Amino acid sequence: MQHSKESNQHSVNSQENPMVGVVMGSDSDLPVMQEALEVLTSFGIPAEITVASAHR
Repeated sequence: MQHSKESNQHSVNSQENPMVGVVMGSDSDLPVMQEALEVLTSFGIPAEITVASAHR
């Protein structure tokens, strides 16, 4: 997991040269979005998940 304090964002399971970006507002969304990443990966689509809280 990568984290940037300046933007209050961090990436989970980032792949090199992602084609799809999945953005969540909270870490609590991760279990559901992890499944989405697995589906994209099963189709050979590189993706990354980013948590970007608007409240910080």
